[in-house]
Amino acid sequence: MVFLVGSSAIVRHAYSNAYDDLPTFYWATHFAFNDRGSAYQPHYFQQLGQTLDRKIYPFLYPPPSLLLFSPFLFGDYDQSKMVFTLCNLVLWWWLTWLLYRLYCFYRGVDAHFIAGLLIPLWSLTFVPMLDTFRTGQINLFVLICVMPLLFQSSRYQQQILSGALLAIAIVLKVYLLLMLPVLLMMRQEKILMGALGILVLLCGMSLLLLPWGLWSDWLALSHESGAYGKQLPYVMTIPWNQSINGFFIRQFLDERILSGATHWHWLIYFCSSILLAITLCMVFRKLRRGAHGVSMAAALILLVILLIAPLTWQHHFVFAMPTIVCCFALLAKQKEGRYKSAVMLSTVALVTTISFPSLISAIFPNFAAMKIIDKVLPLSANLVISAQLLAGLGFWGLFCVLVSSKTGVSSQVQPD
Repeated sequence: MVFLVGSSAIVRHAYSNAYDDLPTFYWATHFAFNDRGSAYQPHYFQQLGQTLDRKIYPFLYPPPSLLLFSPFLFGDYDQSKMVFTLCNLVLWWWLTWLLYRLYCFYRGVDAHFIAGLLIPLWSLTFVPMLDTFRTGQINLFVLICVMPLLFQSSRYQQQILSGALLAIAIVLKVYLLLMLPVLLMMRQEKILMGALGILVLLCGMSLLLLPWGLWSDWLALSHESGAYGKQLPYVMTIPWNQSINGFFIRQFLDERILSGATHWHWLIYFCSSILLAITLCMVFRKLRRGAHGVSMAAALILLVILLIAPLTWQHHFVFAMPTIVCCFALLAKQKEGRYKSAVMLSTVALVTTISFPSLISAIFPNFAAMKIIDKVLPLSANLVISAQLLAGLGFWGLFCVLVSSKTGVSSQVQPD
């Protein structure tokens, strides 16, 4: 009850403020369907922002995503904002319940009293979750679509449905395409078939129903905004981009260079490729034939995507919640040993860093302050600013170790 009341109050407060990203979704949909124009023209959103006297960011999602945003066509902005907020609230409740069931699934129990208390409390105070509501983002819908993969099932219908929902998530978050080679590697033909079928259907419908030229415009804009070593010309990404790309940009990119790759950008490709290669090797060697390997692989890929994506904002760490829950469940299953308490405390420190990044923001309120401190102690400020990234890397390493251990998932608990 405390969680329901608290979450409702938080959402009501978020609704009273202007969302950052929801206007982009709303106006891009109207521009594509009603005006038959390209939603990938940044100048259109600049002009619209001047008209509305507010900042409106460019639309970066692939063309099929406009089909999923089409319900925005049936109401004005205020009505859409209200329905969107209510849907996000319900998804928050649903996701919190699924995270609890996920913990029980990995622990091999039907219910767990302490987890039933701590997971709603954590969800209620998790800053990336709160930031998702503040910005008007769609992270919760995407994560709900991915969650069926984390409850691995051998039933044909459930595997097809998991693949179909994954396809919808990919349309909204393209980096989830990394799930497809993992599924192929693990010989999950039914899930892969469901995902590819819906992806082909949505892409075909976008070609038929949306204006011509959208795909070429999106590819051009994605190349500009999605490459490593680049600073976007329309949004300040340097201080708070919590990815490997963001770390190297903060360390090497001079303020005078606002776009274009430099001689050091290969370091970003190298580090991201190494991280991805180790992850895929772990999936192939340890999870391909293991019990519930698909669910563990999905949890691992959700975290890796945050680390190697060109842009990872604070609210994106909502996608790390399933991985964190899985880590705690697998740790709890470990036998009592000399180092278990130390590892558990370290894990709590990592999750605190990811959950409350505002502590870092209070220390380094802006990029200028960071650069001043960095002149005295090179790298120190960047390491502090990158606290969420470093905590994510810590969780990645911990999860790989746990996956490599003998700890398995023997329960057949399914989400209600």
